Amino acid sequence: MGKQQKLKEVPLGAVQAFSETSVDALEVYLPNKNATGNAVLYSGSESGTTGIDYRRLQDVGVQTMLIAVEDLASCEEALERELGNLMLDPTVEPQKKAMCAQQVGVNVARDMLCGGNPAADVDRASGLFDSLLTGMLADPAVATSLLAMSAHHRTTASHLFAVSVLSMMLAQEAFGGNEKQMHDVALAGMLHDLGKTSIDAAILNKVEPLTADEINLIRQHPVESIRLLGGEANVDVNICRMILEHHERYDGMGYPVGVAGDDISIGGRILAITDSFHAMIGRRDYRTALTPVEALRVMRAQVGKQFDPSLFAAWERVLAGGVVSEFKPVLLNDDTDEVGTGYHADHRKAKKKPPVSRRSDRKPIHGQLHMACIATGTLKRNDVVRELSHYPVIDLSRAGACLESIAPMYRGEVVSICLNTGGASQWLRGVVRWCRRNATADHRYRMGVQFMHRLAPEEAHSRHPVVAMMSNQDALMPAG
Repeated sequence: MGKQQKLKEVPLGAVQAFSETSVDALEVYLPNKNATGNAVLYSGSESGTTGIDYRRLQDVGVQTMLIAVEDLASCEEALERELGNLMLDPTVEPQKKAMCAQQVGVNVARDMLCGGNPAADVDRASGLFDSLLTGMLADPAVATSLLAMSAHHRTTASHLFAVSVLSMMLAQEAFGGNEKQMHDVALAGMLHDLGKTSIDAAILNKVEPLTADEINLIRQHPVESIRLLGGEANVDVNICRMILEHHERYDGMGYPVGVAGDDISIGGRILAITDSFHAMIGRRDYRTALTPVEALRVMRAQVGKQFDPSLFAAWERVLAGGVVSEFKPVLLNDDTDEVGTGYHADHRKAKKKPPVSRRSDRKPIHGQLHMACIATGTLKRNDVVRELSHYPVIDLSRAGACLESIAPMYRGEVVSICLNTGGASQWLRGVVRWCRRNATADHRYRMGVQFMHRLAPEEAHSRHPVVAMMSNQDALMPAG
């Protein structure tokens, strides 16, 4: 083997994808060792990956091969760099194009979850979907192959890419070849669970039922995803809204705020379907995977409740024509040493817990009093009112207040509040701890704001970062 190299085990499908790149002089080894304890060279640098008989290897049970770590990095970079041209190459089979796109997608998602360079990773994801969109529109068989591959799911990275692809396909079926819409919903799919990187992996991978506090943390992840993205230029407000709303339900019983029906963005409604489907067909530590047919049967019972009926009908058309029965795992490079490797089904039942006690008694106001507020720390969205606005007060305590608003505010967003105390004005900084749609009034939301500290008047308009995920131990809870 010459000088000692550090080798890394790579799934056979990844090696096959690398064979389409311009990288040459690549040595590939079998995972079993010879009598001297060294890996067995299968294909030398002269022939690289082009002469490998992949079908024969699969037939004899070979699922992985070994590549030098430095060579693996070069192959991944080349595959991502050359994907656009590869997708338009008529000599490359659709299944191989899909395999290459899948490999790049999982690599980009993996790096994104590790959080090293968010701006660069978003750029990479955007470029990936530009290439993938071109390939899918030029050759529909690429989409069919990607659909069949989407059942392969071992990590959060592969889940993110699968949801992106499935969402792109649903958008195409529902609305035709609107490339901007397909691209944006795919990018939202890649980013929708980014907030789970802020949650302890022990909670995400927990086999036992989640506690109320653990469920509360997990249900903050759509908001946390947007907070982590900050002001990324490639993620516009429409994509942010899709991410925020991917766990909202058509009947208004979802989270984080309970938006309902057509008030949920189209992208949010699409992600609700594809995210749920892919979660169901993936194996969990606490249950086996459902087949695509079983998953569809479960989902049909939620049409009009969790899912938009017209979009679900389009989803069934995507899976029609026998494609559902063709789902099968494809061995690709999908490292498991990423941050937050698990993907937790949020609909799991938890043990009931008594309501959190309120720290101080609250005085009902019922709209007789208005509180002046300025939004000074908000997520990236287009419905934020940053000038001084007056909100009806529902109830009030020393710790905070429940306010009513015509637009939702999200947990962790920060406001400056002006209180009139005996003729004198006092500014306070407050943080939104909860917000829910008011089911008894159209386009009205109630939000709990916790007072943080006093402000000097000149500080009232100063910007403040959105507060990160919070435990529910000290949360203000909505009345009755």
